[in-house]
Amino acid sequence: MTKLSGKNKAKARKKEQLQKRLSKERYIAQFKDMILTGDNPVLTAGADLVIDGEDLGFVLTMKKVLGTSKTGVGLAAPQIGVAKQVCVITDPKTKAQKVLINPVITKHKEEKMDGFEYCLSYPGAYAKVSRWLDITVKYLDENLKEKEEDFADMAARIVQHEIDHLQEGICEVGKVWMEKNKWQITEKQLTENVPDAVAVQ
Repeated sequence: MTKLSGKNKAKARKKEQLQKRLSKERYIAQFKDMILTGDNPVLTAGADLVIDGEDLGFVLTMKKVLGTSKTGVGLAAPQIGVAKQVCVITDPKTKAQKVLINPVITKHKEEKMDGFEYCLSYPGAYAKVSRWLDITVKYLDENLKEKEEDFADMAARIVQHEIDHLQEGICEVGKVWMEKNKWQITEKQLTENVPDAVAVQ
């Protein structure tokens, strides 16, 4: 067995580190690619309630997608193509993930605050949104146990954003993205449906 010289050992270490980095990047990329973006119709169709006996295997995928995101703090099931009322949030304080199934806001205080929001499904767009500062949410956890929990400040904002995805079918950031990209979307749809069409705005 041939011993490696100091120089060769350093090269071998660098190669190993590079392979690990590339492997990690590929791992992250596979989950990032699962996020639906832009004018995908699934994002605006709303979501169905989860009922007893349904396969919730997609929840683990959601947790991995959110966990590998550098900027995301919440993810709704429609964002990965699953039209179910499920969202995963990252607690702003503990950084722990929390799964909310069939979430409903049951109470809220009247005080609201404006803040800018970003969405993984609408890259490059931001929206100023007024949100309740304190809310109470009834939901099922990932073990399908019923819970009722209070969320405040940033956590409340994240939950309200995700519920918009599930119940409204589109979040406020999506509306900004749609307006910003209206020309590009119209042109794309026209040329897909009528090959010889000329887009006129």
